[in-house]
Amino acid sequence: MRPQDSLLLVAALLIGSVVVIAVGAWSFFLDPTRTFHYLGLGVAIVGILLFAFGLGWGIPKLLDVCVRQPKRVLAESSFAEANSFDFTLSRSDTRAAHSGILFRLGQERVAFEVMRLRGAPFVEWGNYRFSTPTNRGKNSTPWAWGYLMIPVAKKIPNALLRLKSVKQMNSLSAVELPIAATSVEPFELRCSPEDRPAIDSLLGGHLLESLARQHFTAEIADGYLYLYRAELFALSKPETVASLARLATALTERFGTSQCRA
Repeated sequence: MRPQDSLLLVAALLIGSVVVIAVGAWSFFLDPTRTFHYLGLGVAIVGILLFAFGLGWGIPKLLDVCVRQPKRVLAESSFAEANSFDFTLSRSDTRAAHSGILFRLGQERVAFEVMRLRGAPFVEWGNYRFSTPTNRGKNSTPWAWGYLMIPVAKKIPNALLRLKSVKQMNSLSAVELPIAATSVEPFELRCSPEDRPAIDSLLGGHLLESLARQHFTAEIADGYLYLYRAELFALSKPETVASLARLATALTERFGTSQCRA
């Protein structure tokens, strides 16, 4: 849930409970009949309980938005400055920002907490959020992902290596993938049959084990390698950033990255 959504939900809950308390109090004090007297008391009690719940649930949310989130942003921006990264707190993408499937899904696309290495080799990681319409467009379902991307130095065929065990990954198979899937446990591989030997040699061995252990799906699209995880990266935590940096270093060494994207 986005911070602004949390604030709106807390405010709606507290305001609604105050209205319920007011209605109950009016019935209790001003209506002379016994029925509405006790009914008003019950309504007021329900309103008080809702207000208490709203405070208990909402105060941690408010603290997260007002106190913890600025600290996280400061930690991330400080890391970026110290390690030659450009840091983008939030970026709305009306068009697909990258060639990967994830960036072509849904609507209301927003990349946030994005870190892009200055100079060569090109490395970018961050979080990404979008929504898909449901109930004939009346409602929407939010999706949140972490991603890492690097360019590949030599021509590699496009392919998607989807982790089967993560249900959220199923949505990745719904976009422009007419090629039948083959099983490469614990993944599902989609690529042209003639490209299978090249993909096996590039993504085989310990790399597959490492990606599965870290719950990543991999995609090669138009000269870039994308890794997707069906949860947000906790980028304010040093251990998360260190893990992504190690992975990016290993991948650039394996794929011989030489490009730098402007």
